[in-house]
Amino acid sequence: MGIEPDDDGAVFITGLNHMGFNFGVVGLLTRTTHGQWILRELAHLPGEGTEMSVISPGLYAVWSRSRVIVFNSRQILGLATCRAPTEDPVH
Repeated sequence: MGIEPDDDGAVFITGLNHMGFNFGVVGLLTRTTHGQWILRELAHLPGEGTEMSVISPGLYAVWSRSRVIVFNSRQILGLATCRAPTEDPVH
């Protein structure tokens, strides 16, 4: 799971991988000028997101089921298949 600040509020990933369920969601939490909080779903992930990183201000990457998804607070910008990170950088 992860949450990062964004100009519009905060972006976050959440999901579940348990007993046959495996899903993930990217969301955006913003606050209006009247102080109301708005929760919006940005994207469904291939499975539970395992890690989220900031690439640059307003640009994020999330790892999910051997894929990396690059997005901003408006949309998915790219998707690539990759190996899952390991503790051993050589293998």
